[in-house]
Amino acid sequence: MSKAYGRIEWGYLISLLVAMGFDLKWVNWVIKCVSTVTFFVLINDQPHGMITPQRGLRQGDPLSHFLFILCTEGLSYLMSAADREGSLPGFRFGLQGPSINHLLFADDCLFSCRANKEHNEVLLRLFKRYGDATGQLINPAKSSIMFGKGVSTKEKTRFKQTLGIFAEGGEAKYLGLPESMKGSKVKLFSYLKERIGRKVSGWHARTLSQGGKEVLIKAVASALPVSAMSVYKIPKSLISSLHGVLANFWWSSDEQRRKIH
Repeated sequence: MSKAYGRIEWGYLISLLVAMGFDLKWVNWVIKCVSTVTFFVLINDQPHGMITPQRGLRQGDPLSHFLFILCTEGLSYLMSAADREGSLPGFRFGLQGPSINHLLFADDCLFSCRANKEHNEVLLRLFKRYGDATGQLINPAKSSIMFGKGVSTKEKTRFKQTLGIFAEGGEAKYLGLPESMKGSKVKLFSYLKERIGRKVSGWHARTLSQGGKEVLIKAVASALPVSAMSVYKIPKSLISSLHGVLANFWWSSDEQRRKIH
């Protein structure tokens, strides 16, 4: 999303909260919190002007996160409706499993469709409809597109031009996990070892008792790979490497010195 929080139209927010069944009195309270905001610009440490916004949510405000998630319900509804109608079917994991054509996490969105002209047009139409209602806008420059193995280079080029997204993804992370499992698993999950290594390097600089080391290993280091291990099977060689990093920290007080475990 382009300036996700700053583009929310207040009229859409009011209509959405009313449609979702919130009491009018409560809706008025929320809109008062959102709309009675003013900003000053600091020039040489002196405040100048008084800017009164006409739309948007304040980033950093505890209430804004919840309101933004409610606003994305409009996009989720459009995608789910298209799935039910069959115009944009999603992936189905198993015969009785749910059909999924989108995943949302704050302003990060992941959409899936078939690589054909009809589905691309439906996707663009839904984006435009959502953008017209909410004021939000997809940012193609910060977006990427992934293709299946069966899509030819010519088709890839055509779809990129249709969607306006030219960056090809797959090697980045989504919610801290690899977007796709291409190539060596050891290489894909090497970031886990690097992350734990950075933590342990900082701990070596301190004088810690065995009890302190135990707490850090159990509460921090062992918890870092849990998210990835709950979704993917981590290679045994990488697990052995992680054990080695933690064992060296446990037995030695000097990062450069190795001891027999």
